[in-house]
Amino acid sequence: MGTVEPIREPNAVDQCVFALQFSREFNEAEIAKLQSLKNDLGDQLPQNNDITVAGFELGVGEVRQHAEKVAGVRLLSESKDCPHKTIPNRADWQLEVASNHLRIHSFNYDGWASVVSKALEYVFAVKSALAETGLDVERIILQVNDIFLFDGEEAEYQQSDLFKDDSAFLTKYSSGIGWLWHVNQGWFEQCQDSRLLHVLNIRTLKNAEKPHLTVIEHVMQLHGVWSLDALGREDLQTAFDELHNKNKSIVRDLLSSTVLERIGLQ
Repeated sequence: MGTVEPIREPNAVDQCVFALQFSREFNEAEIAKLQSLKNDLGDQLPQNNDITVAGFELGVGEVRQHAEKVAGVRLLSESKDCPHKTIPNRADWQLEVASNHLRIHSFNYDGWASVVSKALEYVFAVKSALAETGLDVERIILQVNDIFLFDGEEAEYQQSDLFKDDSAFLTKYSSGIGWLWHVNQGWFEQCQDSRLLHVLNIRTLKNAEKPHLTVIEHVMQLHGVWSLDALGREDLQTAFDELHNKNKSIVRDLLSSTVLERIGLQ
């Protein structure tokens, strides 16, 4: 009989992504300022490289590629073993700031309080590098990926071993289709003076060797306009806390009571 297990104990979170999308792309002076992050965060994120982009120009009967240019920087902590062999080794933390976005990936989720605190530390290091640039933030984004492992045979698979039978986020058809399926959806929610976009993708993945995976990917994008210089730590902490609570609410509506108890969300 196959069993369903979270990818790590005591939770199923494979990664969290904290992101900001800015109102425009960084100019050359701002990209130069971002280079200071390599020194400022070098002790915590010692691996780094420039992010480059290449432009293309379409002409009559030809495509011309322009020289690559630096668009930002990427910094990573040292690579570590992942909680399961199905996931390749990777850094616990990765910071990317390029073009018009900042993304901070946490691959070692050990509890919301510690993860959001570290993410905000990195956000404000970037904010300091971009001080007095007049940038606005147009999206505050949190992505949470949960992964569950199934070690049984295809014939043993039951969607109800993981999910509620009556979850509003699943379809009747997907519950009886067998092992391989996906349900992708999105919707807007009014959130005080802003609009919140949810994108919820649920899918199963069959590996060459067991266990197989069920991935719940939930992206939340808070739409608005905030001055980067005026954004305080409490503002972002409140926003990310609210998005985190939205994610937990949806996970509670998705998963069975047995699984929720297993990952501490009952």
